[in-house]
Amino acid sequence: MALRLLATALVALQIFFVPLTQAAPVVIHNTFGPGDSFINGLGWAAADPGNGANYVSAERFSPSSSGLLDSVTLALRVSALQSPFEPQSQIRLSILSDADGLPGALLDYAVVDLTTGFPGDPSPAELVSFQFGVDTPLLAGAHYWLALGAVLADPDFLIVWARNDQLAVGPRSFSGALFQAPGEWFLPFDAERGAARVVAQAISEPQSLALAVPLLALVLVAFAKRRRDA
Repeated sequence: MALRLLATALVALQIFFVPLTQAAPVVIHNTFGPGDSFINGLGWAAADPGNGANYVSAERFSPSSSGLLDSVTLALRVSALQSPFEPQSQIRLSILSDADGLPGALLDYAVVDLTTGFPGDPSPAELVSFQFGVDTPLLAGAHYWLALGAVLADPDFLIVWARNDQLAVGPRSFSGALFQAPGEWFLPFDAERGAARVVAQAISEPQSLALAVPLLALVLVAFAKRRRDA
């Protein structure tokens, strides 16, 4: 009987403690306007704007709540600098730590292939989603950087990260300019943010814990009573 009660306790723990990390997607940073609006035709340059190779544009953000990084959506336009040009361009978005106000260590990154527009392409920016592995924790109130650039070390295309239309302003930096040393970041300056939405998987509180504890207590009481009556 004692073994049966112990087995019941173990099953109860397994049933109620397995779903401790149920997650749900939540927006932890957003500069898009209603209906995902943003400013077309005005934005921050990345890849090759003509003054560097693999020019990287970065801006700092602070999550409104904690979670595991799921995806980031930006408003982007990619166009070639000359003809002929490659029809596809690989774009990389990196998540960096904050190092005393500057972009710091690499935490995670995602790559997408975008269709390259012809030189001087006036097409509007489009929403581009970068998917991450849901294994990078972001803490509410902490500082992180979104860093946008190309996969190629010497790209021959230009990325334009469209600006937000909500008057959102924040620290911005860049690297890869001809006057910079490798890995050097420009001193951050406050400027209009790019249109961006960061989504994370928020870890929910384990409601099953409240049920598992009293159930285990009942099983242990029954086990003690059985031993006393024996």
